[in-house]
Amino acid sequence: MIPTVEFRVAEVKDIIDVIYHFLENKSIFNSRENILKRYPSLRERLVNTPFEKEKEGIRNFFDKYHEKNRHILESIKTEFQKQWDIINDKLMLALQEVTETPWKNKHKKFIARVSVNPVCPRYLNENTFDIYFGLPNQLMKAIVIHELSHFIFFEKWKEVFPNTNEEEFESPHILWILSEIVPYAVLSDERIQKVFRHEPVVYDVLKTFKIKGKPLLETLKQIYECRRNFEDFIRKAWSYIQENKKEFNVIF
Repeated sequence: MIPTVEFRVAEVKDIIDVIYHFLENKSIFNSRENILKRYPSLRERLVNTPFEKEKEGIRNFFDKYHEKNRHILESIKTEFQKQWDIINDKLMLALQEVTETPWKNKHKKFIARVSVNPVCPRYLNENTFDIYFGLPNQLMKAIVIHELSHFIFFEKWKEVFPNTNEEEFESPHILWILSEIVPYAVLSDERIQKVFRHEPVVYDVLKTFKIKGKPLLETLKQIYECRRNFEDFIRKAWSYIQENKKEFNVIF
């Protein structure tokens, strides 16, 4: 079974709560700033909006923006679908091979919601993730690959650590941090790169993050390159993160 990705335009009603969340989040991941720098007129509006009316102002802004640009969103959705379909089958098979984990029947179809939100969350239990409509095709593909890697990574994780509470798959748990670090190593695998040559996407803060003076991403990549198999990589990566989890306090 080879999963497919279906691109759809995300309606504001389906993503507004996520936008609220990211605009309220002032963490080191800069979700709020990532949205406001894309929409400077929204920034100006919020400066002059009382806190208790912020949500109403945000909803009104995106309702109007979405309606004005609906035809653009539909066009981009169609283009994203066309571009993604070129690599879908080979990429899905490569992810399966690299993680040594077959796709499950529940993953037959993923939904990529083309969204006005520049932050791209994934929803593990819904086989859904969001993708910003303003991305160039190459970066769109890189982000889709990143998001898909989460779904198969956590399937492998449940196989290796079956007693894990799935709440730990989400922020701010340390396992969520690991899942955001892992794609740098896994998606650098030549079997993935042969399908689509790209720099794996990770949060900017992780690119410069160091533990005991050594770049975190490079350490995880070395663990990956020295693995016996994918389970061995997961176990050793998790041990490393657990041993150094106090170092991650700055991220939360």
